[in-house]
Amino acid sequence: MQFKETGLNAKLLGAPCFFYQGEPLKVPGGRVLALLCYLSVSAASTPTMRETLLELLWDEGDSLYLRQLLRKLRDLPGGDAWLLTPPEGSVALRAASDLSAFENAAGAGRYGEALAFWPDGPPSVEGGVHLLSHFSANGLPARFHNWLEGERERLEKLYRDALQGQAAQALEAHDDAAARGLYRRVLAGDPFNESAVQVLLELEVRLGNAQGAMTWFG
Repeated sequence: MQFKETGLNAKLLGAPCFFYQGEPLKVPGGRVLALLCYLSVSAASTPTMRETLLELLWDEGDSLYLRQLLRKLRDLPGGDAWLLTPPEGSVALRAASDLSAFENAAGAGRYGEALAFWPDGPPSVEGGVHLLSHFSANGLPARFHNWLEGERERLEKLYRDALQGQAAQALEAHDDAAARGLYRRVLAGDPFNESAVQVLLELEVRLGNAQGAMTWFG
């Protein structure tokens, strides 16, 4: 990800890290990091009500707890500029992230651009998902765990859709070798995708790899 020279930038695909004016932010762990991660994923475009944040971060929490966390975020470099707390009781973040860039590109059909934001190599968390890998939600309520699991599932599906979209574009461009590689990646994460299996079988045969085609039967 190429960071902007100004403002808050969040790297969320992979281990979470944050930058302000190009310099790394030293974010405290625990609920402070959990709050910043949540806001970066869910409140960068849509404000979140404080009551929702309380329920996510504590089984039983007083509004004072949340005010203390927000103060810790605001005390970070540039906090007054990127942490938004409108008077109606909501919280939002003014930030750019690799996640939003990935989603925007995928949603616009720019699949190659979207996939460039997805981390290379195997995922760092169980289940094959890269969002906020190495982030520990230990000690947080089940509601936070459920939110994180739901976001990971949503993004994993978006990633698979982007892979298949890029593979289809490669087919349309008659780039069979690139399409084959992309469909193999689709099936690595979704081995029961029958339409992808069928297309890959045809590609393997067309590219003279009949033996390779046999490995996809069954």
